[in-house]
Amino acid sequence: MINLKYIAAFCIVFLHGLSLFADDNRENKLLPPAQARLSGEVFTFNLHADGSMYYFDAWAQGKVTLITGEVVEAENLRYNGYLDQLIWLNPANFQQIQVDKQMVKSFSMELPYLQEELYFENITFKPWFEANPMNIFAQILYQGEIRLLAHRRVSRKGEEIENVGSALVARAKLEPAPVFYILMPDGQAHAIRQINRRAIYRIFPEHANQIRDALRRNNIRLRNEQDLIEAVKITEKLIF
Repeated sequence: MINLKYIAAFCIVFLHGLSLFADDNRENKLLPPAQARLSGEVFTFNLHADGSMYYFDAWAQGKVTLITGEVVEAENLRYNGYLDQLIWLNPANFQQIQVDKQMVKSFSMELPYLQEELYFENITFKPWFEANPMNIFAQILYQGEIRLLAHRRVSRKGEEIENVGSALVARAKLEPAPVFYILMPDGQAHAIRQINRRAIYRIFPEHANQIRDALRRNNIRLRNEQDLIEAVKITEKLIF
C-alpha cells in the first residue's frame, strides 16, 4: 500500500520548491537590466605644444554605439584628432579614459553653441592607390550612393625651441589638418586634401565636363566644407 505520510511529505517539498522558483522569478523581473558601459584605459598622453590635440576642446554630451548595438549616453566626450581616439571623462572619478576603439561602432557629440550634432563612425576603407586599408573615426558629412567623410586630423607642423629654466625644450606646433574622403560604392576612397573643383574633377575625370557645368549652374565655387557637400550631391545625381 502507498504510505500517505510519504505522499504528504513529497507534496510539501514540491510546493515549497514552486514557491522558491516563483520568488526567484519575481526577483529577476524586479532587477534592472545591466547597463552598457564604456571601457578603455586611463588617458595619460601629454604633449608640450602650442595648439590643441582636439577637434573641439570643450567636453560635449553625446552617445556611443558599441559594436554590440548597445548605446551608452555620456556627458563628457572629446575627439582627439592627433591620436584619432575618443576620450571620455568618467564622472565617477573624473579620470580621462581612452575608449577602446575596437568596441566602438559610432559616436555622436552635441555642440549647442554650434547648434549641430557631429556624427562619427569607426570606418575601415582602402584609399585609392594605397596598398593597406585605413581605420579611422570619420565624421559623416553626406551619405548616399557615395559618402563624404571627414578625418578630423590634428597634425604636428614643426616645433619651436624655448628656454625653460636652464634647459632647452622643444614645443610642438599643432594645427587642424582635415582630410576628406569620397567613399565609392565599391569601398574605394579618394582623398581630398584641399577643397577645390580640381579635386572633384580628378576623382571623376570621365565626367569632369558635366560636373564643371553643373557646378557653374549652381554657383558652387568649392571654397569650404558646405560647398564640398553640395558638390558631392550634384556629382552623385549626374553619375548614379
